[in-house]
Amino acid sequence: MKKIAVFVHSMASEYATTVVSGIYDYFKDKKDVTLFIIQTRSPHYQYGISEYQYWAGAEYAVSDDIDGIIIVSNTYNFIMTIDEIRSVFKKYKNKKIVSIGLDLKIPGSYYTTANPDGVYDEIVDYLKNKKGRTNIGFMSGNPTGSLESLARYEAYKKALKKHGLEYKEENVFHAFFTMNSASEIFLDKCRTKKDVHFDSIICANDMMACGIMEALQSLGFRIPEDIMIVGFDNTSHSCLTSPTLSTVDQVIKKQGEIAAKMMNDVLRNKKVNQVVETPLKVIYRRSTDSEVNLTEQILDNRNLQPEYYNDLSRINTLQDLIRGNITTKEFIDSFIHLMDCSGYDSVYCSILDYPLPNLREDNFTIPDHAKLLFYVDPGNKISEYYENGLIIKPKKQLFPKNTIPAGIYMFQPLYLIDLQYGYLCCKVRTPNFAANSITLKLLDTTIIQNYEFTKTMKLQHFLEEANEKLLENNSSLDIQSKTDELTTLLNRRGFFENGQKLINFSLSVKNTGIVCFGDLDNLKIINDTYGHDFGDLALKTQAQVFKAAFRQSDIFGRLSGDEFAVIANGMTLDNLDLVRNKINSLNAQYSKENKLPFTISISLGFVPFTSENSDLTKLLKQADQKLYEEKRIKHAKNNPQV
Repeated sequence: MKKIAVFVHSMASEYATTVVSGIYDYFKDKKDVTLFIIQTRSPHYQYGISEYQYWAGAEYAVSDDIDGIIIVSNTYNFIMTIDEIRSVFKKYKNKKIVSIGLDLKIPGSYYTTANPDGVYDEIVDYLKNKKGRTNIGFMSGNPTGSLESLARYEAYKKALKKHGLEYKEENVFHAFFTMNSASEIFLDKCRTKKDVHFDSIICANDMMACGIMEALQSLGFRIPEDIMIVGFDNTSHSCLTSPTLSTVDQVIKKQGEIAAKMMNDVLRNKKVNQVVETPLKVIYRRSTDSEVNLTEQILDNRNLQPEYYNDLSRINTLQDLIRGNITTKEFIDSFIHLMDCSGYDSVYCSILDYPLPNLREDNFTIPDHAKLLFYVDPGNKISEYYENGLIIKPKKQLFPKNTIPAGIYMFQPLYLIDLQYGYLCCKVRTPNFAANSITLKLLDTTIIQNYEFTKTMKLQHFLEEANEKLLENNSSLDIQSKTDELTTLLNRRGFFENGQKLINFSLSVKNTGIVCFGDLDNLKIINDTYGHDFGDLALKTQAQVFKAAFRQSDIFGRLSGDEFAVIANGMTLDNLDLVRNKINSLNAQYSKENKLPFTISISLGFVPFTSENSDLTKLLKQADQKLYEEKRIKHAKNNPQV
């Protein structure tokens, strides 16, 4: 079985999804190939909140499990320079590499290229000799640093020279590969009709050609009567402009198929040329005054509509899985019934031993250990959930042996903001890669949410069992030595012993929480005024309030005469107002129910425990300081003259 990774910057462009569809078509019937399609973005990617995390997907391909990598290298050239691209991908030099579009200069690597010289020669010949246009301009994408753009720019100059036409700097514009950039750059230079000196213009891609067409029409030019326009790529936009756009068909899907065949042959030790040239073809339409039959193209666009609505439907269905908290097992049980609308035939999820912090400036490296958490394959009636995970060593093998059968999969790291959780692998049913990338992200988010909820439920179950055991063994001398006789809460010794264990356990599963320190108000006055029996009843009542206000899984203690403490796992400082109000309300309720001639009250101090601040002794001192501040405020309210 051969395992191949496909690197593409993202599925956000028509070029990327089309070329990957070509790779898909070549391998879809191969029974001895497992293909992982990975959107990677780029290292330390500067756009979006956490999209830089996608690069971890490329790092997993360092694994010995991967035999070869197909890199859609020209999708990176819009973000990175050619030197940066070559530097980044050198780390894969020990694997078989086929690059689409760029020569990576990695020893032993292969690449495809599309030479524009021939088609630009044909276009200039057509414009000059058939349409009488001799003042031909050019819109380049050179500011991106793209080698393809530079090649097209040089091919344009060669074609002018070959046909005896003058190169004029005033007719050349340099923009980024977008409609807005082309339009803005052009209109900044040509503000009126008089500023335009060309009678036709060639653009380095279709999007810029669309921008130029819109800008020229805004100045009052007629296309193609006044000015003719030619694009490059033959994307769907070229059929949707008015007039329709003449362009160069890169036969993008064919590029993917050619690269796929090269990789397949290389892995089977067949002879392969280091560089293979992919075909280009000029498509003439109305923007160069050419009569064409658009019936088939219009039908193609119509045929896209049902698929578009199918994609929307499955995305909406999957969103239902995100609503509410369920455990991982409950998610799997629900998801197996929704697999048909997901666009995937099977799903495999591996989780790290614990989430790894990964900041934008960090260099993520493949971890030593991971665990297969679950895999779902309805077609083969498989739904496996491993509560403790099946151990994997990703540097050697990304999934347990014989788990992943031949097929084509989308592979993505599981991440949440700045934490890496593991990786997800989904077998695709159809090559709708733009929609698949969205559903993959929905699954990513849902799986992490449910995984964290499962951990919280496990922790709560652990704590509840511990408390039940404490109650069951309450008669033992050991427990008695750790329990306050009056309130039945833990005494100081028991609280410190069990409290530190709770904090340590919580932090081990990446949970934080709150330490609360309380001081019953006016206990001396109660004893002096009503007697010690009422003082003891006040303390017992306060203990009842704490048990009612917090959860069974929290740890309670009476540390001294009037001092109480609570450790609440999972609580944050955002909950404090709610907790204070609940305690005040219960104090009033329980004081009345216990027939106290007064209403008890307590001053409270709260501090969070974290991995950086986890020593219970220090936490209680910090909470005591917060409590002192509250007492000072109460004193000031009760004594306004102070």
